Amino acid sequence: MALTYIERKRKPSAVMALFLVALMSIPAPASTLSKDSDEADHQKTASPIKHVILIIGENRTFDNIFATYVPRHGTVSNLLSKGIIHSDGSPGPNADLAAQFQLQTINPPTFFVDTKQLISPGKTAYAPFLPTPEAGNAPPLAVTRSQFLKDPVDAAPPFDAKTFSTSQLHTISPALEIEDLPLITTGFTGLKNCTTDPTLPPSACAEPDTRIGNFNKLPNTSFQITGAKVPYDSYTGDMVHRFFHMWEQSDCNIGDATTANPSGCKNDLLPFVGVARGDDSGSNSMGFYKRAGRRRSFVQTPGGRIHHQR
Repeated sequence: MALTYIERKRKPSAVMALFLVALMSIPAPASTLSKDSDEADHQKTASPIKHVILIIGENRTFDNIFATYVPRHGTVSNLLSKGIIHSDGSPGPNADLAAQFQLQTINPPTFFVDTKQLISPGKTAYAPFLPTPEAGNAPPLAVTRSQFLKDPVDAAPPFDAKTFSTSQLHTISPALEIEDLPLITTGFTGLKNCTTDPTLPPSACAEPDTRIGNFNKLPNTSFQITGAKVPYDSYTGDMVHRFFHMWEQSDCNIGDATTANPSGCKNDLLPFVGVARGDDSGSNSMGFYKRAGRRRSFVQTPGGRIHHQR
């Protein structure tokens, strides 16, 4: 049966929107804020550190960045600790925990959160391989200064270090320290450039990311992004960006909740939703960056670069 997939624009209730604005405008009592702050300050911890705030780039997850992280003390829940992958990045004994599925039809043709609400969706596992990871708007080449000046709207990092001066780079990204400006001059994919006019900024083609090892024969589980052709400063393809579509990827049902998974979300439609939408993301959402020792590394995405300490 042919797959039917539609997108809708939903408008929130104006009354509800006004209510939320009014609610957010009500200040919390100073005594309450002070009490909460005092309680937090007096919590007993094994070190002087009271809070750890982890900031991860848009559409990235903890497993995407810290899949193979091993803490010096204690435990962490990630792909490695769950046995989904080995420390070398290869599939582990519990690789099937990350298996992904596809639907043959979406009936009724509307947004869903739970596939059990659909009529005969024909949910089956991808076999024998995942869809290919895609270039997904990752820049194929660095943009030159002349290309940037001619069409600044479509120009995006990385910027050509041979045609941009340090001062010009700093004007573009004033938030960066001078010594960090080289970070926005590296990482282009080297894949096909779909801009036919050489005087205009380069653009990615809708094509598989052939830099990924075994890109067209990836087993149905999580796979390593970084490798010989994808160093840590390389841009990689984008993923699904839309809220309701990300709900669909989660496939949640309270009846599936367990102590280990209280949300009841299976997270097993990650590539499918992107492929069905035709957004050139393929199975990008199944990739992870393998930690290679305790060193600083950088992860590039079309939306920007993620910095993290190794």
